[in-house]
Amino acid sequence: MALPTLEKTWQFNVNQVTATSGVLETDVDNMLVKLIASLTGFGSAPWTVVSCSNGTTVASTNQWTTPANIVHNNGAHSWIVLKQTGCGGQGNFQICFDMAFSPAQVWSIIISTNAGFTGGSVTARPTATDEQLLSTNSYFTATPSQSVVHVLQTTDGASTRFFLFIGGTTYMTVHLESQADCLASNTAACVAYFQGTAGFPLGANSTAQHYGRHNSTTYVAYITGESIPGGLVCNLNSGAQNQLVSAYHLCPMGVYSNTSTVWGRVGRLVDLWWGSSAVAMGSSYPLAGGFQFVQFGAAVYPWNGTTPVIN
Repeated sequence: MALPTLEKTWQFNVNQVTATSGVLETDVDNMLVKLIASLTGFGSAPWTVVSCSNGTTVASTNQWTTPANIVHNNGAHSWIVLKQTGCGGQGNFQICFDMAFSPAQVWSIIISTNAGFTGGSVTARPTATDEQLLSTNSYFTATPSQSVVHVLQTTDGASTRFFLFIGGTTYMTVHLESQADCLASNTAACVAYFQGTAGFPLGANSTAQHYGRHNSTTYVAYITGESIPGGLVCNLNSGAQNQLVSAYHLCPMGVYSNTSTVWGRVGRLVDLWWGSSAVAMGSSYPLAGGFQFVQFGAAVYPWNGTTPVIN
């Protein structure tokens, strides 16, 4: 099939390899320093720091510039809140990373679609009246490991996606998305979701942390795709190529809610497609090379032409 035409312009901080130091917490913190620097360092519409703790002080600037400033603890610990005005349509989409756990490979990701995080001290993260917990799972192996971080964002800040790979496995996939083709009355057309070591699976739904926001109502977001009763089109016949064009299917993703009062099709995700189950992790589209798009898990993303590093 012909490659899709991008609706948005994308910017990339990808293939960021962190060699293991031999110390688990140092490996985790080196990765987090790169992740935060990527989100706040984009040339267009970067995320901005709202507040940050390094376990000793709370400030309105990024204190996570070195691994030593990221403290994992149930008491005094580190956390950071970032803001993206371009996501969701209300101008105040925020994400909080909270390190209130020990061991070091575990932390929390929490979002606020509009209210914003307030308060916070060296012993407690800020909270938001509309907050949703994306995950408190292990995002890193329990042993020191080399890691790779990929961060993608549209130049208008509408959509941000980031990934953590360890040994060819996706340990963290986070999407913070504005939706297209939404209802005209929707003033918070956004969806956020987290996937762990499974990567982005076919038929992603409420079995993981997938949340949307319609005006003032938060709903569980099911990610849809073109299908027949036998399953998603891109995965039929074991993910074989479309015989009409001798190419793999790419199927657009939609968003559906079964939450009371906001039931029904909500919108779609921009520049994101289901890919064939027969295509390996990190494969290029076109398959001959060039990496205009790349497949991670079951999803296909815009890419910058480089060969993605996943080990």
